[in-house]
Amino acid sequence: MLQVFVPENFFPERSYILDVLLGEFLGLEFQVFIAPEKEYRIVCENGNELIIRDDFFGSIKEETYLNKENLPNKIKILGQSPIYDRSLPIIFGEDYLSITQNSINCGADFFASSFFLLTRWEEYVCPQIKGSYEEANRFVLSSRLYKRPLVNEYVECLWEMLKYLKIQQERKSRNFSIKLSHNVLHLERWRSFSRVFTNVAKDIFSHRNWQYAFKDLVSFTNVKCKGKLDPFNNFDDIMQISEKWGVKSQFNLMAKRKASFDCSYEIKDNETMRLVDKIKSRGHDVGLLGSYLSYNQVAQSTEEKTFFDKTFQFEVAKISPLGFRFENPTTWQIASDLKYKEISSAALSSCWGFQSGVCYSFSVFNILSRKKLSLKESPLIIHDQGLEGGIPGLTVSKVIEKIERLKNLVRRYDGDLVVNWQNAHFKTPQWENYQSAYESLFV
Repeated sequence: MLQVFVPENFFPERSYILDVLLGEFLGLEFQVFIAPEKEYRIVCENGNELIIRDDFFGSIKEETYLNKENLPNKIKILGQSPIYDRSLPIIFGEDYLSITQNSINCGADFFASSFFLLTRWEEYVCPQIKGSYEEANRFVLSSRLYKRPLVNEYVECLWEMLKYLKIQQERKSRNFSIKLSHNVLHLERWRSFSRVFTNVAKDIFSHRNWQYAFKDLVSFTNVKCKGKLDPFNNFDDIMQISEKWGVKSQFNLMAKRKASFDCSYEIKDNETMRLVDKIKSRGHDVGLLGSYLSYNQVAQSTEEKTFFDKTFQFEVAKISPLGFRFENPTTWQIASDLKYKEISSAALSSCWGFQSGVCYSFSVFNILSRKKLSLKESPLIIHDQGLEGGIPGLTVSKVIEKIERLKNLVRRYDGDLVVNWQNAHFKTPQWENYQSAYESLFV
């Protein structure tokens, strides 16, 4: 068993990040001890030592660390070494690495850097705009760190250092997986005649695309006059694609409509009940899609989960907040208190990548109560919201290239490629070309 010696301050924070990196991610057995240290000291079973610089928690006060002044402002680079063959961006720490036969002294503060990314405390100390911290100001975006699963890289570097020191444990084995979810805001595109006029007007005046307008008119006619399936009623097709590749789909349904942004159906309707029965009978999952206003509202979130569980006669375990709306730590705490097992709230709405710096699910931490919660965050890596409305110059082939790059990165760490793609974003004129990009996930 490893022995980990840490300074006495910030013990809850230190214990949490050690538990996630060494315990959850690497699967190692270890004990943590408070000692008069000025760094992290990890002692292997054979007495060899790994010293990690305590750059962040060792330089600030517990009562004032959640402050803008403590946000990182620049990146340093830990260069390649005989231990690890890639250069690493460092959020906190220094760029030195000293290696002897029985010890390693590393200047990169992997623990505080990982804590920063996983707990998202930047979003607490910075202003909230419509429930989502202004993305352009996020350090992870402005520094382009989202392009790499940086926490995974830190974990790999830690493991390579422990292997060099002849650790007498094996790491946890993992397998690459694809975790699919589909937010369901609408069951029908052509529920009423008024919808065709709204959509055609949007095609012409917003998208300036007469071809879209013509295709929507044809689609409406086929559904209303020729009895063809509504383009949003594509759940069988989605499940068939998933089943072809041996993957489960999770369909996120909304329990209550409270705002104009919310769903256009009632979950107690026979149509919705039949859909859920079909999803479950085919071995797929159903999650809850939190309403637009529920992300920081205890009463509303409780009402939604209670109504959902009672309607479908099972306890929903997974939640996805609509529009990635998140308030730190409120959203996580509410979900944990309501006994959800998993949430997917970590995503950058304007782009794809690693908002939390990791492609593993991990236990979350309440930065105010300073407690680890019984809730796992499953960070979104790819989502269709980043394509909505079309991005100039972003062709389908370029989307496929982006998917392939991210998939290869996740596969390198035997991680989870977490994807969210709405059922409404498959068979409409604006989205039909992207279906090949979606299916490239599985190739």
